[in-house]
Formats: sequence, structure tokens, C-alpha cells
Amino acid sequence: MSESILIENDQLLQQAKSLAAVEHITLNALVEEALQNVINNKESEDSQKLELLKKEVDEGIQDLENGRHVSFNNFDEMESHLDEITNKILKKST
Repeated sequence: MSESILIENDQLLQQAKSLAAVEHITLNALVEEALQNVINNKESEDSQKLELLKKEVDEGIQDLENGRHVSFNNFDEMESHLDEITNKILKKST
């Protein structure tokens, strides 16, 4: 490890020790609490993303069931359609 990384790690360790002392908990407990918070935040974000994905899938299924879709006879037709959409989006953004 480079010397600057070691210094940063030592500073981080000292900050963690100070925080643990202020909170009247052990350094291990502080680290466990921080990791649990990271895990909880990640799980919450994942849950929100999953709910959004479910909503989008439901909307897509409703669109298909109500005839809001485009059919293609071959790959070239699909590619041409996607190119048109892309060009419209690019024109709007300029």
C-alpha cells in the first residue's frame, strides 16, 4: 500500500474510534451498525426499483392487451422504426 492510503486509513480509524467513544459503543458495534445501515438502504433501494419495474411491466402488458404496439415483418422494419424514434428524440434534445 502507498503511504497516502495508509495515512487515510489511519485517519479513518481514528475518526471511527472517536465516534464510537462519543456514542459509548465499541468500534465493532459501530462498524456493525454502519454495515447494517448500508444493507438496509440497499434493500430499500432494491425494493423501490422492483416496485417500479413491476409497474412498468404491468403498463406494458396493458399496452399489448389494448393493441398499443407495433408489429414488424422482419428485422429491417424494426431497425427502421427504432431509427425513426431515435431521430425524433435527438431532434427534441437539440
